[in-house]
Amino acid sequence: MIDSVPPPADPSYRTFSGRDFTVVMASDVLHRDGMGLELHDASTNEIAAEVFYSDASGDMTAWTAQAGVPADALEYLIAEARKRLPPAG
Repeated sequence: MIDSVPPPADPSYRTFSGRDFTVVMASDVLHRDGMGLELHDASTNEIAAEVFYSDASGDMTAWTAQAGVPADALEYLIAEARKRLPPAG
């Protein structure tokens, strides 16, 4: 089996409360018109949580797709989204 987890030197790779995650920037212009920052569970590559910025409304929302996502992971994701998602200028 090939190890699909990126090396720890990868800036998108993070460990929170002993669990490994990757952070992925995503765009959805077809259905929601905006950009999201996704937190993927590295063991399954499934989305654990997302923060989404809507270009249409200017709102930023967050949701979890898995139960038990560590609070420090959510805090990190929200802080990164505040830096990276709103439009510049």
